[in-house]
Amino acid sequence: MTRTIRLVFVGLMSLTLISCESMPLSKELMGTGAGAAVGGVIGGLAGDGNVLAIGAGVLVGGFIGNRVGKYLDDRDKELLAQSTSEALSTGSNQSFDNSETGVSGEVIVESSEARSDSGEIPVIKDRVESVPPLELVGEPYRAKKKINVRGGPGTDYAVVGSLPSGDPVHVVGRVKDQRNWFMISEGGAGSGFVYGQLLKRDLDAAEEVAEQPKPKRADVAKQSYDYSTQCRTVIQKVKKSDGEVVQEKIKACRGEQGWEAV
Repeated sequence: MTRTIRLVFVGLMSLTLISCESMPLSKELMGTGAGAAVGGVIGGLAGDGNVLAIGAGVLVGGFIGNRVGKYLDDRDKELLAQSTSEALSTGSNQSFDNSETGVSGEVIVESSEARSDSGEIPVIKDRVESVPPLELVGEPYRAKKKINVRGGPGTDYAVVGSLPSGDPVHVVGRVKDQRNWFMISEGGAGSGFVYGQLLKRDLDAAEEVAEQPKPKRADVAKQSYDYSTQCRTVIQKVKKSDGEVVQEKIKACRGEQGWEAV
């Protein structure tokens, strides 16, 4: 399966996981889903049904606004999705130019704000003792070497698993009072804690993370926790091949599984 076809396929899968009212999908909405590849799939297990989780990796991009998406072909959408993902993750403006179609665009970061809240997160019951306050990350990483996975953020917690060297893993967030410790997840459920110095951020690992099997629902329970996150408002501005400029404003917050449109 080619990269572009796979991107669209997984993105469309994410739409089926949004438990909103049943309604026909417009062409514009289908275009939005095509940019929301990995996060939407993972978010189907962890999300509350009111947000569309967005994969953080460059390969799977961010998301496409409904109004601008209808003017773009698959490659344009991929480029805009990549730019949006980078703008959200870095807080810096991004741009793209597709010489094949004559379409160009930019994603402008209009504002950023910090937010704190509390909620529930799914965890694998026999692996996570409790969930401490987190700073949400929602991005893929890769193990630098073999790492022990523990039931809590510290070496005094039991070892509940391990990550082989080079393995991809999704980081849910940093532990607030012990920032060197990260909570990780498997298939959308928290699976333990690892020492963050032994991981490296790798956005290209997002697709591998999305393909990891989900735990059995009987093994998963929800735990309450406090968290802090970052929200950004970005403007997607696209110049069509005929010179017309279309734009759309989107707000997103960093969630457990990636950026979520709100």
